[in-house]
Amino acid sequence: MELTRKSFVSGTAMGLAGLTFFPAGALAAELAGSSKGAAGLRSAVGQTFYAQGAKGVAVSLVLDRVVDAGSNATTEQYTLYFRADGKYSLTTGTWTLAPAKGGVSYDVFLVPTGSGGKRGALYRADFCLLTASR
Repeated sequence: MELTRKSFVSGTAMGLAGLTFFPAGALAAELAGSSKGAAGLRSAVGQTFYAQGAKGVAVSLVLDRVVDAGSNATTEQYTLYFRADGKYSLTTGTWTLAPAKGGVSYDVFLVPTGSGGKRGALYRADFCLLTASR
């Protein structure tokens, strides 16, 4: 089969047109699925996650508690508190949280909020989400 300029351009245009539909379909599948992004972390109290930074170090964190910070009809505000083993210290920044049992990873901005003594270091992640009006 001879490749002409016309067949190359038309094939490329059809391929690009097909790719424009893929992200929308992937996004629709994500929204229709059980994952709700980082908002899904609210129901993970007691679960263990591995925080991974840019240098690849994995630190075990447990979601200690969730505190509602004034949600209403248009916004959902809450804070997640994580505990880490006392021998590790995470810096303020974005960390990838991978569930110990496997599943979806989350990029979360963590801020150190002190030491819990024997219970380990405490880290906070604040969320303010707009709710979908239906």
